Amino acid sequence: MSVRLVWTLDVDPERLDEARSLVAERREQVKRHSCSDLTVHLVSDGDYAGTRAIAIEEFNTRADLDSFLVTQPRDEAAQATITRTFAPIGPFTVVNVLTVEEL
Repeated sequence: MSVRLVWTLDVDPERLDEARSLVAERREQVKRHSCSDLTVHLVSDGDYAGTRAIAIEEFNTRADLDSFLVTQPRDEAAQATITRTFAPIGPFTVVNVLTVEEL
């Protein structure tokens, strides 16, 4: 049963190139910590078009997510990228995060 962290993020539309670069960097980092995939989707229609994104970190099992939550905070490179990713420094602001499991 897969488990996902689903992030709703605001993104600075003037910093999309930086945001894309950070996503690529994070994609490689999370895979070192039991995450099978990271996808980020920019909202393309409606009130939040170009200013909101949905990020999904996918894990094969709950144990993989639990491992991720323990090991990633100890990864100095990952923590440095996270600092550059999120406000006040980075182009993303967290609106909310949900943990969801496959039915």
